[in-house]
Amino acid sequence: MPVVSHARRGHKRNATASRIDSRLLGRIVVARFLNLPLRAFERCARNLEQSSHFQELRSVMRVASLSGLSPLDIAPVHGHSLLGAVESSDQGLALRYASLAFDREYLFDEAALVERTAKNPALARLVGHLRLVNTRNRLTHALVRALIDAQAGYLQSGDPLRLRALSQAALARKLRASGTCPVDADPSRLSRLLRCLAVRLPDDEIVLLRSLCPTTRSLHRHYVGHILKREQAALMESESLTPMTDREIARAALCEFGARLLTRTVSYIRRDLGIPAARERRHRSKYLAATAGFSPVMPLSEEVLRERVPPGPGVYELRCDQAPPDTCSIIYLGSARDLPKRLVEHLRGYSGNVLLRPYVEGGARFRYLRVTEDWRGIERTVYRAFCATFDRPPVCNRLSP
Repeated sequence: MPVVSHARRGHKRNATASRIDSRLLGRIVVARFLNLPLRAFERCARNLEQSSHFQELRSVMRVASLSGLSPLDIAPVHGHSLLGAVESSDQGLALRYASLAFDREYLFDEAALVERTAKNPALARLVGHLRLVNTRNRLTHALVRALIDAQAGYLQSGDPLRLRALSQAALARKLRASGTCPVDADPSRLSRLLRCLAVRLPDDEIVLLRSLCPTTRSLHRHYVGHILKREQAALMESESLTPMTDREIARAALCEFGARLLTRTVSYIRRDLGIPAARERRHRSKYLAATAGFSPVMPLSEEVLRERVPPGPGVYELRCDQAPPDTCSIIYLGSARDLPKRLVEHLRGYSGNVLLRPYVEGGARFRYLRVTEDWRGIERTVYRAFCATFDRPPVCNRLSP
């Protein structure tokens, strides 16, 4: 009797483990499918629809569109997974997908499907793959709709000051509470989509979806940057004005945006933006004016370049804390038609500038300005402002642009 009892308990444990393993396996499969690069996902969906078994499902399946809009007629964007474009209409903002594959939804007659796939394993596997496409597309569509609703002010105006703080956990709760997402909106699933998908905004700027989920800290960076840009414009107009201290910047952020910032938080954000303290800003006013609009300072790494630098032309600045003691930390100014590509060349030592290599190998940082035209002319303006401010060119610029 005890032997039978132990055997039964062992059988139950094995059955439970099997059920747990199958559920875990399903989550792993979904996670890997969500991780697929957008172009690989598009190829996968296209191959599924071109298979011979797909036509056999036509009688028990209907192909629908999630958005109800025709796809964009655009070329793939190098370096980014462009999901589509946010467009404005009389009905409000909506996303027009870059491919039919991203907008697909397969609706099955479940009762008839069971009978059709019971004795056809190949058809059953195809249905499983189509359900994965449904999971990804439905989750992506619900995610984009929630982001458009949350950040409508920013998307319509292009003003980053109108962004609202939105954590991924809060976004997941919003999707679950709305009932509009037929797929479990787990934060880890959302994270996989947010970090790799990009959309084109109404002003033609391309942004990663995760930039529409800003943290409170990143909003504070926008506020401080806005206050300092306005200060810079005022200093250019009047020689009698003095730059604001960090304490005064914190007071301005509270009055204008209701943001309570500690003085040390302002100091950290200011350094992150590449802006010196008040006592130095008066002397560096020319260069600060020329670099207004540059991104925050970021570490020069392949991951940062892949995820945070959009494709296209731009002007950039390289920094290194190991610069010679009689110079500032800015070691190089440049521009490129393809900004991410040029920065990767610097990182890998392929740029041909031998002066840069030891600094880059020692750990360089950068910031950039996206432009649409005349990037060389803007580079010359920034270079001349640097020379006028510091009485010398950057240490690694061998020639004047």
